[in-house]
Amino acid sequence: MRGIRIVVVAAAVVSSFFVVPAPASAVDEFSFVYGNPTDRPVMGDWNGDGIDTPGVVRGDHWYLSNTFNATVDYSFAYGIAGDKLVVGDWNGDGTDTPGVVRGHYWFLSNSFGGTGDYIFGYGNDSDLAIVGDWDGNGTDTPAVIRGDEWWLSNDFSGGVATFFKYGIAGDKFIAGDWDADGVDSPGAVRNASWYLSNVFGGTGDFIFVYGLASDTPFAGDFDNDFADTYGVFRGATWYVRNRHQPSTPLPPDVSPGVPDYGEPVEDYSNAEASQLLAVMPVWARYAPEVRLHPNEQNWPARVSAHFLANAELKWSTSRFTSFTQAGFGQVEPRRLGLGSATQSYWTLGCTGFRPFRAWELTRPYESGRAGCLGSTQGYFLNLRDSARPGEPGNLANVPVYYEFLSGRYVQYYFFYANDNASPANVADHEGDWERIIIRLHSDNTPWQVAYYRHNCQPETKDWPAMPKVDNNGNASGTGTHLVVWSALGTHGSWQDVGDGSREHCSPLGIGEDKLSNAGARWRTWRRMVNVFQAPWYGFGGGWGERGLLTFTTGPLGPFPGKKTPPAGW
Repeated sequence: MRGIRIVVVAAAVVSSFFVVPAPASAVDEFSFVYGNPTDRPVMGDWNGDGIDTPGVVRGDHWYLSNTFNATVDYSFAYGIAGDKLVVGDWNGDGTDTPGVVRGHYWFLSNSFGGTGDYIFGYGNDSDLAIVGDWDGNGTDTPAVIRGDEWWLSNDFSGGVATFFKYGIAGDKFIAGDWDADGVDSPGAVRNASWYLSNVFGGTGDFIFVYGLASDTPFAGDFDNDFADTYGVFRGATWYVRNRHQPSTPLPPDVSPGVPDYGEPVEDYSNAEASQLLAVMPVWARYAPEVRLHPNEQNWPARVSAHFLANAELKWSTSRFTSFTQAGFGQVEPRRLGLGSATQSYWTLGCTGFRPFRAWELTRPYESGRAGCLGSTQGYFLNLRDSARPGEPGNLANVPVYYEFLSGRYVQYYFFYANDNASPANVADHEGDWERIIIRLHSDNTPWQVAYYRHNCQPETKDWPAMPKVDNNGNASGTGTHLVVWSALGTHGSWQDVGDGSREHCSPLGIGEDKLSNAGARWRTWRRMVNVFQAPWYGFGGGWGERGLLTFTTGPLGPFPGKKTPPAGW
């Protein structure tokens, strides 16, 4: 779709137009002057001729042109000064019309002016607003960007259809149909470096430098070839390109990730490739070797193939009661995660007040949930007791789940089917998500490491001092893989083995963590899964049966806004 994809700039002031003619739109690049330096630019197909042309907004007044010359074809008031601006084809008639976002309320009009044909709430007040045709049906619908998280909707109901990560917080964001397939996809502009993707996520199909860091980027179809390209607004001058520039060898540092119905494993076990660090991506290069205790009885496990295949999905109704939504062996991973949108599992959780989706935050006892839920209400996964030991004979096939944000951090999630401290204590629970996070410099070299243990503040250490191994698991001063010791039963992550017994910070009767060099070694770089591509990513319930207390209930797993790096990273 040819609707506007803009980044909001400062509020405008009223003054006159200055316009110079532009060359024919068939050329690869041209420029023209329209509006004033303090205007806010918009771009859209105002007359349905297949070509996007400029407009500016000054306070609450819109001035739109059907050409790249001096004509002002539409002049009207819509919204108020300070609104976020969006433009799109809301009704599929082939023309773009105005919209504004005020706080988290959207006001979209099918005409030039009016009071709004679609009025609804979507996102948070602080979100960036953007629109596009996300499903190829010919209409533009809303999306919000929160940091690096994109939340797309395919209608005006306020429901989330797709979630993914792209770019980094602070980027200028655009969207467009870069490959003429009828579906809009994301773009990020960082300083003067552009990253345009043909999918929801990825690392960028078009990567190049264009314009200045201070420019305002825009996108549109300027020659009616059904593909969107790009340009920048600088002062009152518009610079437009009709062809994509060839990609340049820039670091592909747009965070990858798109929910998928599969769980693709990245395999770095090839002996030849594993010896060449240059061919290993950042997340594999620094993935740790996890050393398990020789007496470990609760091993790492594959999420879908082991845990979910041996679990049932239940909704807790009270401290002692629940009902089953999917029985043992019937849980569909894709219906747990954000990618399932309206196809997810759901239930009426607040006495018929509204349905709750499996990807909403509902874990019993969890803070930050919807106010209508009782403390014990919510989704949880109940694992067969026989599956609690995990996969002790299959460690080579159990992946680590990772999250990578270029120039910021890489996070590694270790999943165990069960937590069972030795000696046994009241904090035992099914499902156990453990993690470490490596803080990165802007060039993606390691800086610090944060180690996490149950109910403890993360312990942060400088990267150079930490023990490491090479790609073959041999101790090495130049190795890039951290050694992480996994505590017996609790699986807390430690940075050194010490004398094999380490005091735990928790007051819950866990006692001392037991560590050892004598057990199995999990070389996590050999099998990896991007957590955002896992079909269950974003499940908001408990990964394990509901207990009588919060710390005896299965934990919350990877979920947007949860399990973030330490403050300041």
